[in-house]
Amino acid sequence: MSDQIRFIVKDFRAIKEADITLNGITVVSGVNGCGKSTLSKFLYNTVKAVNNYDGLVIQQLENSLDDVFRFINILEKEVKSTSLFDFNSFFTNPSGLNNKEFIEEKQEALIDYIVSLFAKYKISTLNNADTNRSNRLINTLKNTLIEYSDTNHLEILISKLYQQINSFFDVTFVLLDRRPKNIVQKELIDNFSGNLIPRIYSLLEYEVPIFNNELETVSFIHSLDQIAYIDTPMQLGISGVYDSWDELDEILNSPKGTNSNYYVNSIIKREIIKGDSVLEEEDKFTGDNIFKFRREDGYEFDLLDVATGVKSFAILQLLLKNGFLTKNTLLIIDEPEAHLHPQWIVEYARVIALLNKEIGVKFLIASHSPDMISAIRYICEKQQTTDNLEYYLAEESSLNSYLYKFKSLGKDIEPIFNSFNIALDRINQYGISNDNELF
Repeated sequence: MSDQIRFIVKDFRAIKEADITLNGITVVSGVNGCGKSTLSKFLYNTVKAVNNYDGLVIQQLENSLDDVFRFINILEKEVKSTSLFDFNSFFTNPSGLNNKEFIEEKQEALIDYIVSLFAKYKISTLNNADTNRSNRLINTLKNTLIEYSDTNHLEILISKLYQQINSFFDVTFVLLDRRPKNIVQKELIDNFSGNLIPRIYSLLEYEVPIFNNELETVSFIHSLDQIAYIDTPMQLGISGVYDSWDELDEILNSPKGTNSNYYVNSIIKREIIKGDSVLEEEDKFTGDNIFKFRREDGYEFDLLDVATGVKSFAILQLLLKNGFLTKNTLLIIDEPEAHLHPQWIVEYARVIALLNKEIGVKFLIASHSPDMISAIRYICEKQQTTDNLEYYLAEESSLNSYLYKFKSLGKDIEPIFNSFNIALDRINQYGISNDNELF
């Protein structure tokens, strides 16, 4: 059977080569600096950009219209018109139209609105021939146009503005139809410092390329329509630091449905954190949603103030309860063990295994915890889901000790534990010697 999702990266930062499959639970391990986080972040940004291709195109259109929007604002002031044009929400699409129909509707609305404003402007100047006022509007309009125009005839300049607006929309329609890869590439470059992306990369679905360095276009992903990235429970409720934090905060604040699996939620609530994580309505003073933790003994806390271990499970619980976790969700978790007691590391692995089994959520886990590595392996074995489990170990390249190849281990975790044994060797080296002398 072909791999559902396969991701290939070569020659990118510390990654010499990685060929990763995502059929269920994928675990990558290796020393610090081997590229685990780079791999995770590049996969996250790639899938997110591919799935949001139309949104990126619409954002590009909105950016190209910035000067036009400013001119509209000036024209509104000239005719002393109360603005009917909501710049902030003009390109939101709550109507359920497909993106092409939505953009066509916005193109017509934008032109019609400028036509109406200009008609009001001409009427307002019939009995008040203010040359300075007219010249100022003409110069503003000239600065709005991309192509230089040497005419001072206002009607001609307005006509050129309509042509420019229509050309922006025409480009947008072409991008939506053809889906050239430069839209996704630009997004990836913007998300990685140094303006570099891998020399070779490929995202495949059932061995069919979706996006890679050779294809000129980007296809659709059918089996993944939602993705989230978690690298610390401390990000809960915090925004404005990293894009992935903002995006997770938005997901947590935007329920997509109701509890999709009572069984897994019950385990988190009753057996692990002994309480319920909830999202309450907006605070009437700040306008912000409030995350609460209701402990089983009746006490209630601001979720942002509870222990980080509780937050770790609370994030999974909230994502589960708000309908985000489905069979078409990929959840990338970087070092989930970092804030957990060893007992809760095992419980976290249990929840991962159950979310995959019960719902079909796909995971990419980056970990160097012996407890997490082994717990996922043996819990999946008990749940009879090892067919969906794959381990990878980052090994030093034979040519360069700063570069790493991610080796597929299948279900075999022994090579990972052999790498952990280096730590025991260091304890012996730096600890008490055989003759009980302390170095």
